[in-house]
Amino acid sequence: METIFKPNLPTQPRLTNEGTHITELIKYFLNPVPDPMIYVEILDGLIKNYGVSVIIDNSQSCFSKISLNHSFETIRILLSSLSAIDHPCFDLIVTSEKNPIVLCSEKTTMEALSEKSNIWPSLFSLLFNKGKSDLASAIKAVYNINKSRKIDRTNYLFVLTDGLYSKSERQRILENVNLCSIKNILVFGIGLGIYPNGIECLFPNIIYSQDPEKLINGISKCFNDSAKGNQKFLGYGFDIPKIDFTQINNFKNNPIFKDLKEELENIKISFEGFPFTKVEKSKEELGDNNINDDGMYERNLLKGQKILFSLLYTEGDYITVERIYKGKEGEECIQSSIDYYGITIDVARTYQETIDKLTHDINGKCEYYSC
Repeated sequence: METIFKPNLPTQPRLTNEGTHITELIKYFLNPVPDPMIYVEILDGLIKNYGVSVIIDNSQSCFSKISLNHSFETIRILLSSLSAIDHPCFDLIVTSEKNPIVLCSEKTTMEALSEKSNIWPSLFSLLFNKGKSDLASAIKAVYNINKSRKIDRTNYLFVLTDGLYSKSERQRILENVNLCSIKNILVFGIGLGIYPNGIECLFPNIIYSQDPEKLINGISKCFNDSAKGNQKFLGYGFDIPKIDFTQINNFKNNPIFKDLKEELENIKISFEGFPFTKVEKSKEELGDNNINDDGMYERNLLKGQKILFSLLYTEGDYITVERIYKGKEGEECIQSSIDYYGITIDVARTYQETIDKLTHDINGKCEYYSC
């Protein structure tokens, strides 16, 4: 952290060639010398003068079961590292559905992040009560806090999030990030969870580490003398994972579990998976269709049922919304394969949209039978 937060505020005077030091000026008149040092500037006695703000995105996606461990470890590493240096001005903010929750503002890190600080129980109680998250409002709060400060400082903002927001929300976030940049607040997006690809289009500087222990190393790279402009350190140890569709395609005709695939193909189609309905037909009507139960191929058998497809990633050549409803020439699509049964399809593109659709109450029940 010392390479990131170097002493930046001089507090002691030093004689230079600029400015006037009255004592030295009198000495010069009493005993004139060439190139006199009769000037003084405050250049020595450097101390740290930083304003550090941290925002934690308390969204469902950041603290889901599969992201929980990574998110908590990333938060722990960042806050414990900040506590090792006594910063004079520290803010900690947690997002909520409407107004952000400011756990502390303009406290020293030694006070705010000490082991006995009352921030810890408040912080973890908030993170264990996840709900909707308004990240844009939290960033705007940091802007307002910095705007009201009476002492000029070098200000940094660390936003811990996965960046998985809708297009309209991303626009709001970007507007407030730009406000902070205009205010000379250096903004960093730090990835939470297993797939925080949303941070790449939201923040001027981004760091993501699959191993949270390497997080500080990633941040320090942004402060190298060679680092200029916007920085995106996603190299060794910092890569956001990408889906390898080529590998998936290679397994299409030669599956890894080939024996299991053949076994599943040989299982007779049964009606046992649909106990809520029963269609009476004679064996003569059914014929020899490898069916050992009645009604499996009844048209509109599942009419009224809905399936929700949750596309929580950037669309590519292989998986798009369009291919759900329209296959390539000569190929079936998902919609055409289930039309016979009367099933309809709905699509969600973000975590929040998925959660809203799944929790939408229809007579006390979820309207989707599969997601």
